[in-house]
Amino acid sequence: QRILLANVIDDEREAENLLSQTGSPLSSLSARSRAAYCLGLISKNEFDDLNTIREIRNAFAHHIFDCSFEHSKIKEACSKLIHMPPALPSIRIGFNATIGSLDHILYERLLRTTRRSSPTPFINASSIEHR
Repeated sequence: QRILLANVIDDEREAENLLSQTGSPLSSLSARSRAAYCLGLISKNEFDDLNTIREIRNAFAHHIFDCSFEHSKIKEACSKLIHMPPALPSIRIGFNATIGSLDHILYERLLRTTRRSSPTPFINASSIEHR
């Protein structure tokens, strides 16, 4: 969300409405990550990892009592994470490390981003009265 906010015009109210208001076009992680990828703000690998993280998060949210990092589907999903450091003591630690790694990458990119101002309105010269 922060990457998108840094790359939209400097109208805090409208940007927040676009990204955060319930039912807005970019209110979900899926929509935000897809928009960031399609706008060239994140790489394909970052996009893929965000989608995998979202899938794992949803598995835990919807199956809270029968879901763990030892579950075969969660292990399989974690094995697809591109930014997961190798040789960690557990899948859960690797998952958390991946989130930390992505957060760091995106935060560093965010620091190099300048917020845009609203474009200057176009004035059609033929519509201006001559005095």
